[in-house]
Amino acid sequence: MGGIIFSLIQKFYIMANLLTIDQLAEKVNMKPRTVKGWVSKRVVPFIKMPGGDIRFDPEKIESWLTNRTIKPTSRPI
Repeated sequence: MGGIIFSLIQKFYIMANLLTIDQLAEKVNMKPRTVKGWVSKRVVPFIKMPGGDIRFDPEKIESWLTNRTIKPTSRPI
């Protein structure tokens, strides 16, 4: 029983912290239409809710951004 309650609390926490398109756009300093384009091209990880709304898991977004970061080369200038 305790495991079921923990699982429900965990799911509620995750759902409560999901980002909307507008929130993600603000976070990455882009326009919402740019984020919508990423969704339509499936370049950003997203969750499609039962009603059709799009949400983003902040942890997956952080990972996605980290993986897209270009690391500088160590060549001398």
